Amino acid sequence: MAEYTVTVEVSASAHDAYAYIADLDHLSDWDSSVRTSTNTGDGRHDVTLGFYGKALDAVYEIVETDEPNRIVWTIDGKATGRTEIDIDPADVGCTITVSTVVKLGGLAKLLDRGLGVALEGIGENVGKGLRKALA
Repeated sequence: MAEYTVTVEVSASAHDAYAYIADLDHLSDWDSSVRTSTNTGDGRHDVTLGFYGKALDAVYEIVETDEPNRIVWTIDGKATGRTEIDIDPADVGCTITVSTVVKLGGLAKLLDRGLGVALEGIGENVGKGLRKALA
């Protein structure tokens, strides 16, 4: 199991940031570990993650919302976990904190040791991606 937390300040309002992030169709625009995100029509998204050159399929499901302050989704598949996103209004724009915990299962569990290192880089890229998308 591994985790990362990243906090970024963006110029978008909390409402705009929430609307953008809560629409998981945008996920691959700001999270470089996500190759594709497809809405299945039942509140879930089929997501393909890139991990050490391998494709890992997962299902993301939003399980908690508090507009415009909080979004939580679960990750289910060979990679399982949870992402919690807190959005705090600021004088100009908002502050976004993304916390993700991930565990690998099945044969992918053999890569678990490298997961912590990979998530550090993913966290940095998530921060950069959110800054760019919500500038």
